[in-house]
Amino acid sequence: MAEIHPTAVVAEDAQLGEGVIVGPYAVIDSDVIIGDRTEIGQNVRILSFTEIGNDCEIHHGAVIGGVPQDKKFKGEKTKTIIGNENIIREYVTINRGTEGGGGQTVLGDRNLIMSYVHIAHDCILANDIILGSYSALTGHVVVDDFVSTSGMVGIHHFCRIGKMSYVGGMSKVTQDVPPYIMADGNPSRSRGLNLVGLRRHALSPGAIAALKEAYRVFFMDKKGNLSDIIESFKDNEEYSFAEVQHLVKFIEERSLNTKARYLENFRDEKS
Repeated sequence: MAEIHPTAVVAEDAQLGEGVIVGPYAVIDSDVIIGDRTEIGQNVRILSFTEIGNDCEIHHGAVIGGVPQDKKFKGEKTKTIIGNENIIREYVTINRGTEGGGGQTVLGDRNLIMSYVHIAHDCILANDIILGSYSALTGHVVVDDFVSTSGMVGIHHFCRIGKMSYVGGMSKVTQDVPPYIMADGNPSRSRGLNLVGLRRHALSPGAIAALKEAYRVFFMDKKGNLSDIIESFKDNEEYSFAEVQHLVKFIEERSLNTKARYLENFRDEKS
């Protein structure tokens, strides 16, 4: 059912679906599940507790499901879960989760992970994402649908990259990137709406106009109390577009998360 090269090493209890191709010198450990028609390239290493979906391509030298690079990790059974139709290019490394971070590193469907990208423990990636070569996601990063990064982007622990945003090359991301935004710089900051991405995904002219106004209020004028501004967007029919409400919700959650993280760090320092 699977086509396995004679030089590959595949554990007896690894579950390979129909039409799986395993290339030369690949090593697949026990407790691995690989879906139908997935191609495992030359010298790929897939470690235990990894699940990979259907129709994926994993290219030369990638290491999937590696032990977390976290001193708190004590060998507990955690997972790497990869969905369908993902393309993982040469020498990508993806570490599995930690018990304290939820126990899973997850990739959704139809993602393109370019060469030499590192995805650390407990990262959660949604669908239709493009990560440029040499980008690095440190632990607990969350990346929403349709995000794109250029090359050599570094993303700090616990950051969230919002839906349909774009991060420019060689950016240092230390804070959440709101949805629909272009971020760039070291450290990165918002540079405007990702208009190319919005039009590519066929957002209506009305939604784009409303997002432009929301961007002006939140990121350029910055007048008044943030909580009051958020409430004004919730109650205004002019901004009832789903995209605007998603942006407002993201900003509200980011504000709350910042406070929660500060309090958590404060308690850790006092204990």
